[in-house]
Amino acid sequence: HRLVPFAGSCKQDLDKDSYNFDLLQLIIRIEISFGLLTTKGRILWRKLGTTLKNSTTIIEAYARMHKAIMC
Repeated sequence: HRLVPFAGSCKQDLDKDSYNFDLLQLIIRIEISFGLLTTKGRILWRKLGTTLKNSTTIIEAYARMHKAIMC
């Protein structure tokens, strides 16, 4: 599933504006996390060359491994 921000006149609604803000904060945290993983591990410096499902599994496993090592 994909989360999409509200656009246009929909942004005037306070709930929708709050949703857009929270979504942006989530995107920023994901990009920062991925950047940290990329700087620590060379596996993410190049194209993985796998299917989307396998790429997701590899990145999730790498993140869990990184978290276990850092704790």
